[in-house]
Formats: sequence, C-alpha cells, structure tokens
Amino acid sequence: MPSPVLPSSSPPPPRDEQQAVQPMSLPAAAGWVVAAHLSFLMLLVLVVSLREAMQRDMVAALSCQLAAYGGGVFLMLRRYAPNSRVRDFLGVRPSHWGVYVLALLLGAAATVPADSLFALIERRWPLSPEQMGFTKLFLEAPVAQQWLIALGVVVAGPFVEEVLFRGAIFVPLRKAYSSYIVIVTSALLFALVHPLQQQWAPLFLMGALLGYLRASSGTLWASVLAHAAFNFVSVAQLITLGPAAAEVEVAPTYQLALSAVFGLALWGYWQLVRGDERVIAAREADRAA
Repeated sequence: MPSPVLPSSSPPPPRDEQQAVQPMSLPAAAGWVVAAHLSFLMLLVLVVSLREAMQRDMVAALSCQLAAYGGGVFLMLRRYAPNSRVRDFLGVRPSHWGVYVLALLLGAAATVPADSLFALIERRWPLSPEQMGFTKLFLEAPVAQQWLIALGVVVAGPFVEEVLFRGAIFVPLRKAYSSYIVIVTSALLFALVHPLQQQWAPLFLMGALLGYLRASSGTLWASVLAHAAFNFVSVAQLITLGPAAAEVEVAPTYQLALSAVFGLALWGYWQLVRGDERVIAAREADRAA
C-alpha cells in the first residue's frame, strides 16, 4: 500500500505571532494529559464522597470526565492559543463529506482487529471480576440509564477525548514535532489513561488510526466520527447480547469480511485525501493554525 498521506513536517506559512498556536513539548503534553485525568479521578472521588450511591452511577462518572477534560482543554487554549479561534486551535473545520463516511466505516471495522488483539492478551492475562466493572454496572443499570450511558460513551465521550488528544495537544505538538511523532505520542497517552492494561495495545493502535485520520484530513471531525463508530459497535454488542457479549467469538467469515471492509475503506480514504481539493485545503488550514 502507498505510504499514508500526512501533512508535511516543514514549518507552516508565516502568520501573525499573536494569532499563532504556540509549540508544546512532549513532557508538557504528558503533563497536561496526566493533570486532566487526575482532575477527573479527584472530581469523581469527591462526588462519591458526597453521595456513596454515585460510585455505581456511570452517568456521574462520564459527567466528571467531561468536566475535567473540558477544563483542561480550556486551560490549554489559554496557554497555547489565547488569541486564536477555538475551532482553529482544535481543528474543527469542514472537509469533504466522503471523509466523514469513510471515517465511520474505518472506526466500526477497526473493532475486529482491536477485539481480536484484546482477546489474545486476555487469554494470557485474564480480567479479574473487578476489572469487568463497566460491563457489570451497565447491565445492572435501569434501561433509561443504560441509554444515557450509551449516549455518553458513543457521543460525548469520543468528542471530549478527541478534543483533548487530537485537538488540544495535537496542534501545539505539531508546531515542534513531525506528524508521525505527534500521532504516536497522542496514541500512547490516549491508551495509558484507560485503566485496563489489557486494552493498552489495542487502544494504542486505535489511537494511531485516529491520529492519522486527524492529520491527513485536516479536521477533528474525522477522528471524532471514527471514535464514535468504534464505541458504538461495543455498546451495541452489550445492549443486544447482554452478559454473553464478552464470550461471543466472532466467526472467521465475519472477521474476514470486516477486515476487507476496513482495507477497502482505508484505500478509498487514502485516495480521497491525497487528491481532493477540499481535503487539501483543510489540511493546509490546519498547518497554518
């Protein structure tokens, strides 16, 4: 397969220094992510201490994450781009409609290799009952709360995580490093903030895909949609299969079919982003932010 389309690592066109996003170092990126995640955990502990029943409330946990990550993004905006527009800082800009469709397909199809890798790791290091907490809490929640959790996991969660990992740290990091380094760094940090060590390798690979979509399309929406589709498949399995979702083995023909969908979608995406004028314009605007 031809090499992936990524923005050039050469310096962006000159721009008024008061409007430009300031560069961020790798240690600073790690520090910001750690601070945002620790704020989330501290806020969650505070909420649980005020009302013990919140310990089993996944909606409250998602709300704490949104508040903590949102606060971190706001502080990064003030530090690295105080005079820039938020949408320029985060990369929230339009692109070709085909980018959105193919991002959804790639995110959904990526669940097959990710789940297969997770299953291999879990056979060597099985999950403990405590590590199955999300599945247990989701299945025990009332139906109305299940739908709220699903909405948070599929819509709010992917958006706020992409704003942090492929937006607030992504753009400032690219002022100092190549796109490859930024993609790997954001993917690594994205994986490490998740509590299950068995998920780190699959989530790193998924994070690398999200970073590639973000960098090559010039828009945050590509990674947001792929992330949402990825989460949607997992939540849909939980809703439809219940406790048996973790034990279901995907048929080889189904795996092969989705692998083919993933490969075709990735090829189509590569063809689109390398030649479409709207995508190229979005990528150039992203570099000039």
